[in-house]
Amino acid sequence: MGARTRSALAAAWLAAAGSVAVAADPCVLLDTAEVSRSLGVGQVRVLSADPAGLCSFGVGPGRTLMVQVQRRPDNAAAAAFYETFEQSVFAKLTRARGEAGLGSRSVEGLSSEGARMNEAAVLALEGTDTISVRLMAAMGVAPGPKALEGLRNLAALAIERRARARQSFGRCDWVTPGHLDALFGKGTRTVQAMGTSTCIVSSQPGDGVLVIRTGGAPNPRSVAALRERANRSCRSLDLGTLHPGAYASYACPAPGNKAMRVAAVSGETQLTIDYVPGGRAALEADIEPLKPVIRYALDRL
Repeated sequence: MGARTRSALAAAWLAAAGSVAVAADPCVLLDTAEVSRSLGVGQVRVLSADPAGLCSFGVGPGRTLMVQVQRRPDNAAAAAFYETFEQSVFAKLTRARGEAGLGSRSVEGLSSEGARMNEAAVLALEGTDTISVRLMAAMGVAPGPKALEGLRNLAALAIERRARARQSFGRCDWVTPGHLDALFGKGTRTVQAMGTSTCIVSSQPGDGVLVIRTGGAPNPRSVAALRERANRSCRSLDLGTLHPGAYASYACPAPGNKAMRVAAVSGETQLTIDYVPGGRAALEADIEPLKPVIRYALDRL
């Protein structure tokens, strides 16, 4: 797997974690009492939880704890993914950076002074799984070395329970092998299902990536605001003939963003598809092989 694919997969994992709908079920990795004790905070609430092992907690005003298990098909692929995650997502954590003493490999650190988002985080590799525990503070006192101690405790618990994360390889209910042939050709593919809400496909040669996510739909005002932002900042395509209100955006200005994103709302569920063609940025013509995928996924909502 190429470095571009690993970077795209790291970004896809973050997007998947951020899109998980609020769930009534508890997090499969940690409970609120453990988070409260480890971080020394009072009231803790589950913001989102997914059987795939993607969880977030509210731990005070402007503070969020994110916990993820990120599984790869084998140990070698997991080690490569861990390294990419460390070099990209964790690169900005330069203070108090060091070995966390967890799993087969680990690192911990704090964001630099003056960072827009203050963060403390622990990353660990164990077998085929990369475990990340990140405390982000948009306001108030920045997390310090004491926070890292609590995050290490939580990461150790997540490592022990990582087998609970429902992640599997080989098939996805939201897309067919024929769809993937049309998108990527006949190369080598890794198809990963995360719970029942998300699929991530990576393809070689060419470093192609497809991410399909389903979750609770935001309110209509938020949906309209997101579309307006896409119209303003990106090139956009109206897909109303496929589904009312559906649209695609591409050529967005974010550095390194090569994806085409499709968004559609059906009832109380939002479908989001991100597609990176192998070896290049998405173009308008790339919507054509995506249309059968969109129809197929919408039919299953």
